[in-house]
Amino acid sequence: MNYIPAEEAISLIKSNNRIFFQGAAMTPKFLINALCQNYKNLNDVEIVQMHTEGDALYAQEPYCNAFNTNSCFV
Repeated sequence: MNYIPAEEAISLIKSNNRIFFQGAAMTPKFLINALCQNYKNLNDVEIVQMHTEGDALYAQEPYCNAFNTNSCFV
């Protein structure tokens, strides 16, 4: 198995992309935090998610300006 740094992984996400977050205990908090740190370089990224565990930084200011949340679990 190959591992890459979180910054390299999230660099593959571009504006206008759609991404999926696994939910519950499998929520990738480390990658979500790295993604939110890159919010200034992104615009209109759709996040499809189920029940994510923990704080949804991408739905809070100032990150929510770059991300749109599409929740499959309400």
